Amino acid sequence: MSDDNGPSKHEQMIIAQRERVNAVRSQFAGEGVYAQMSEDTHLQLARVTVEYWQLLREYRDEPVLEEFPDISPLRQRLGRRTQVVERSAGLNRGATHASKPAVLEVSIDTILDLLDELDAVANTLGFSKTAREKTPVFGVDPSYEGGEDDGSTAAE
Repeated sequence: MSDDNGPSKHEQMIIAQRERVNAVRSQFAGEGVYAQMSEDTHLQLARVTVEYWQLLREYRDEPVLEEFPDISPLRQRLGRRTQVVERSAGLNRGATHASKPAVLEVSIDTILDLLDELDAVANTLGFSKTAREKTPVFGVDPSYEGGEDDGSTAAE
């Protein structure tokens, strides 16, 4: 999806979004390891999912795509709040009602599944870094081919 001059601005945006998605997934995994899932991470997962979908949606009618992910469970809850019951800690355990962002009603598993579907769409459309891309290696001369006088002990 890029020309000879490198990736387009939109392709760069999609690749950058994929990096943000992976950063939030990593945060989620880190919290999950310690069994300390935060509400903020749940909200961030929802946010990057909607943003990712928005970047990819202009390609939803491409013939190469069999179907496009439906994120309506998240989209229908954007800008809305819901009332939840929270248990109070301590001796006088009671319950209080709190207003929370409605996207918290969408399970983390559902959000992660949507992210996987969006990743598959991005891959199908060619918006991914490939294993063939060259990664710069610092301190190594890429034009050096070695030779008999290089001091190496590797058998040839």
